[in-house]
Amino acid sequence: MTGASQKALLYQADSGAIIWGFEVSADLAHWAAVVRAPGDSAGRFRVVSDSGAWGPYDFACGLAWGALGLAFSAESLSRQFVVYAVNRSPAYDYAGVPVFSPDGQELAYMAMTWSDSGREWFIVQDGVDGGKRYDWAEPPVFYGDGHLACLAGDAGSWFLLKDGEVASEPVRCWGASWLTFSHDGNRVAYVLYLEYRRYCVVLDGERGPEYERVSELTFSPDGKRFACVAEKAGRRCIVLDGKEGSWEDDLCCPTFSPDGRALACSVRKDSSWFMVYHEERFGPYDWCGAPVISQDGKHIAFIVEEKGPDSHGYCPLDPDEPVQRNDRYCIAVDGEAGEWFEAVGAACFSTDGKKIFYPAVQAGELYLVETGVH
Repeated sequence: MTGASQKALLYQADSGAIIWGFEVSADLAHWAAVVRAPGDSAGRFRVVSDSGAWGPYDFACGLAWGALGLAFSAESLSRQFVVYAVNRSPAYDYAGVPVFSPDGQELAYMAMTWSDSGREWFIVQDGVDGGKRYDWAEPPVFYGDGHLACLAGDAGSWFLLKDGEVASEPVRCWGASWLTFSHDGNRVAYVLYLEYRRYCVVLDGERGPEYERVSELTFSPDGKRFACVAEKAGRRCIVLDGKEGSWEDDLCCPTFSPDGRALACSVRKDSSWFMVYHEERFGPYDWCGAPVISQDGKHIAFIVEEKGPDSHGYCPLDPDEPVQRNDRYCIAVDGEAGEWFEAVGAACFSTDGKKIFYPAVQAGELYLVETGVH
C-alpha cells in the first residue's frame, strides 16, 4: 500500500511550451528537460536544468549526468554534436546519445560522418576520436572498471570491440545489437541478426537458439542469471537461464529482483496488459512497464498508462517522444495506482523500501514526486 505523496516543483515552463523529454539523475539531486517554446514555427528546442540552460537547437535528446554536469546530444543546421557542461564536441553528420562510466568520470558516444566511400562510424571517448572507422557501430557501453565496449560492423561482418580492439570472432550477418554486461563486467551478451527473421543471443561467446526476434537482454544483479525476450510466430516468451517460459501475446521489461531469485515482466493478453511478479498478476491496464523492485524484494513499482480517446501512442520510456495530453500515466505500487499525470518517468525506491521517487509532468510543470510505501 502507498501513503501520502509530496510533490516538489522542479521546473515551470512558459505558457504553451511543451516539455518534450525529461530526466532526473540517479541520486535525485539534479533534473533536466527538453522544452519546445510556444509558437516556435521553426520547431526549436532548449535544454533546461537545475544548473543552467542551453540552446535553442533544432533538436536535443539523451539527457545524462557525469562528474562535470549534464550532457546531451543536439542538432543545429543538420549537424549533430554532444554538449557536456560548458563543452561542445565537433559537429558530425550523426552524434549518438552520451553514456558515462559508472563513476561519471568518462564519457563516450558513437558518431558518423560521410566520406567519398560512404558512411564512416567511430567511437569518441573523453573527447578523443578513436581513429578506427567502421561501416556501422552500435552505441558504446561501459563495463567493469571503466572499460568500454561496442558492437561494430565492417565489410559485412559484425564483432565485439573491447577498449577499441576486436574481442570476438567476426560473424557475417545483417547486424548486432543489445550489448549487455553483468554488473561486475565478467559476463557479456548480445544479439546477432543473422538474416531475415533469424536472431540469436551470443552469451559469453556461445550462440543460443535461433528465434524470429530476440531483445531486452538482462543479467541478475549478481550476474549468475540471464534472461531475454524471444519472439516466434507473433508471440513472445521470456527465456530464463536457457529455458523458455510461457508464450504470450506480447511481453516486455524483464527485471530481476535485487537478490536475483524473482523476475518481473509486463505481459499482454488480448488488448490488456498485466504486471507479473512473484506469481502475482497486477492489472489489467492499457499498458504497463518499467518495473523497479525494492531492495528487500517485497514491493514493485511500475508505470501504468491509461489511453485517452485520441491517444497518440506516446511511450513514456522514449526520451525522443513529446508529452501527449490525450493519455495519462501514474506509478502503481504493488498494483495500487498513484496520482495521474500527463507523463511520468521510471520510479526508484529508497534504500529501506519505505518511499518511492519519480519525475512527473502536468500542465507544463515538472515535479519530483515522493510517495510513502508500507
